[in-house]
Amino acid sequence: MEQRAVIKFNAKLGKSASETFRSMQQFYGSQCLGRTAVFDCHKRFLEGRETLEDDKKSGRSILVRTPEMKKYMILLQTIAMHL
Repeated sequence: MEQRAVIKFNAKLGKSASETFRSMQQFYGSQCLGRTAVFDCHKRFLEGRETLEDDKKSGRSILVRTPEMKKYMILLQTIAMHL
């Protein structure tokens, strides 16, 4: 989220996505977001996005139901009751 704030700040200042990415690479080094992520995020802020939060994921959440998982959950519940 910190890097998104930097991108938003630079976009509001009128800096290009290229300028933003270069300065972020210098500051964050190997921890910098990838070029595509910076450019996409920069574009969204220029288009009016305000929030730094992740977008909600569409679709159903993933739920895993296997016999092994059921046994594991029952075991965890049993252990928790005895604590």
